[in-house]
Amino acid sequence: MQPSIWLINLGASLASVSLLLFFILATNSVNVAAIKCYVCQSNIDPKCADPFDNLTLPITDCDAYPRPDLVQRNELDVIEEKGFLDLFSQPAPIKPLTATMCRKIRQKVDGEWRTIRGCGYLGPPGELPLDKTDSSGQCQMRYGSYDVFMESCTCNNKDGCNGSMSALVLTPMTTLLLISALILNSMIIF
Repeated sequence: MQPSIWLINLGASLASVSLLLFFILATNSVNVAAIKCYVCQSNIDPKCADPFDNLTLPITDCDAYPRPDLVQRNELDVIEEKGFLDLFSQPAPIKPLTATMCRKIRQKVDGEWRTIRGCGYLGPPGELPLDKTDSSGQCQMRYGSYDVFMESCTCNNKDGCNGSMSALVLTPMTTLLLISALILNSMIIF
């Protein structure tokens, strides 16, 4: 076999391997939703009040604000509880509740309006930006004695409403395949 034909066959084989590695890489990714919210209180930081300029405060990853006092059981935990764990009369394992939405609370206390923005852990989220008042079902209003008023709104659909962004996380195997594909492609070029 002549050297030039051998190099062409090697290049075609490496291109096929690279294509296969790319396909494995594309199908082996894991999608993770990391919710990010504005976390502030207007009685501490006036920039938190309405009208809110989202360029004045940093957005915060809600994983930085764990709630160890809130726990949940997932579906697998319930299955384990009904099965193997019942033998030992132990409750199913619990895990800390993670934030699934962002929350904005407006409250009037002693005649003073306050805005509190943060991560939301419980309840159904709304789907419209928090500054829209015509949305049904995403805001709850409460009135109390002594001129106390509270409005709590939640959202989780986009950063504009303190929502979540989807991030692509590479597994270790995917990372290894990506590096291998890059090395093989560099061999084809040279």
